[in-house]
Amino acid sequence: PLMLSQVQQFHQGSSGHDIAATKVQSMVRMWAQRRAYNHLRAATRAAMLIQRQWNVHKAHMKTRKTIGVVKEGLTFRWRETMDQFIRDWPRIRTMKRLVIHIPSLSYPAYQCKSIPFFNCFQAAQMMRMADLRDPNVEIILLAPFKIEDEALQYYMNTLKMAGTKDPESRVMVLVPEHAKRLPSNLSLTKLILLSSKVMKVLGSLVRGKTAYIVPGVVSNEELVLAAKLNIPLLSPEPKVAQVLSTKSGAKSVLESAEMVTPIGAYHVKDTRDMYMIL
Repeated sequence: PLMLSQVQQFHQGSSGHDIAATKVQSMVRMWAQRRAYNHLRAATRAAMLIQRQWNVHKAHMKTRKTIGVVKEGLTFRWRETMDQFIRDWPRIRTMKRLVIHIPSLSYPAYQCKSIPFFNCFQAAQMMRMADLRDPNVEIILLAPFKIEDEALQYYMNTLKMAGTKDPESRVMVLVPEHAKRLPSNLSLTKLILLSSKVMKVLGSLVRGKTAYIVPGVVSNEELVLAAKLNIPLLSPEPKVAQVLSTKSGAKSVLESAEMVTPIGAYHVKDTRDMYMIL
């Protein structure tokens, strides 16, 4: 029992007190070092977390800056293409050309989600193929889903009856390959941008040809698509288009062109303006 006792070593006369003091000191030092180690470990973990978050933030900002530079370069190159397109338009409209029709309703996602039969509305502009009446025109029509052969044949027969020669050989309908897998509230232009196969096909088809895009609702998505393909848009820039596509904007454009318009009011911003106009 004496050998199993933990305090027997401290009952050795005067040396027992020294052993006890040494034991107490070692325990206190161990407690202090353990406490300092726990604090150091917690501080190290916190520092690593801060460093990791800071590195992620720096990488995020660097990526955003890189994307901004690339986007700015694409936009600058596209604006040069647009200036050249405007200067050459009198000549382009009489020569062989490729027209890419994108009847996209490029509204915000929440607004697209609230529109019933959204994709049907985007595919309801098949009469854009009437451009084939010009024998110099070839058309690429983008659609959110596969158009039935009977519907295409109906429009082809209509064009033939109107005197269009060989319309089938001058039109191509493309559908984004991931249209069924992606959310239904994405605009047609967004689906095209997310479809690498269609983008490659469009890039190969417009290479070396006089081509331009005829959009539907113009937004930044159309600008990005035109910039990536480096072809012009037959429309103003998105900021201008969004202003002029409103009722007030269209009214001001028609009056600036000195066209006859019905009596009406525009740019009504509040109740006071309405009272004054009335």
